[in-house]
Amino acid sequence: MNTRRHAVIAVVVLVAGALGLAAIEAVEGATEPPRDYGAWAPGVAAPVSAMNRLPATAQVPTRLVESVRAASQATGGDAANATSSLRLLRNDLGVGRSDIYAYSPGEGATCMVFWPRVALCPTAKTSPLPGVVATFVRGGASYPGGATYAGLPDNAPPALAGVAADNVKAVVFRNNGNESRLRLVNNTFFLEVERPAAEFAWRMELEVQYKDGSTRTEVIPDPRA
Repeated sequence: MNTRRHAVIAVVVLVAGALGLAAIEAVEGATEPPRDYGAWAPGVAAPVSAMNRLPATAQVPTRLVESVRAASQATGGDAANATSSLRLLRNDLGVGRSDIYAYSPGEGATCMVFWPRVALCPTAKTSPLPGVVATFVRGGASYPGGATYAGLPDNAPPALAGVAADNVKAVVFRNNGNESRLRLVNNTFFLEVERPAAEFAWRMELEVQYKDGSTRTEVIPDPRA
């Protein structure tokens, strides 16, 4: 969603070029981790009930555990709490057969891992989409070292994935005028995205509808720019 540089540290697991809510790239020149997580974060703004409802994940890839520990430490959280709270919210998604994990590094905040593509934590002070942490990732050819580096097939399409707190009623994605209402499953949403031909513009936006009747929208910049 937003590639502006905020006062935020987020952690890229394997993908250097993803677009993430409130930025997903580490801030250049940052000298210390943030002291807390945003008040808008899922788990803080409203509960993420799947985190309490689902059991602990029995078998977790070693690289994922290492990434979760590193991310929690980089964002000022507690590594032990992060790993013990790790939950698999949704699995085997799309061509890339990706998984959505979530965990809490502290203060109730929920971080997301779109495995094996990208991970992010809600450390920005504000967000255009409260209660939601999300990422838009480009397809196979954009991955460092190629798609196989990330364990993905060469034809892996762009994808949108996110975690939404319990106060979210619906999530709508628009891609060059085509609208998709995304299923909310265990507080997650996911969609593989059709990429337009190179000669056409790519206009995308994510709309979040809340249970209190309010609506927020964020424009996703053309990732090819």
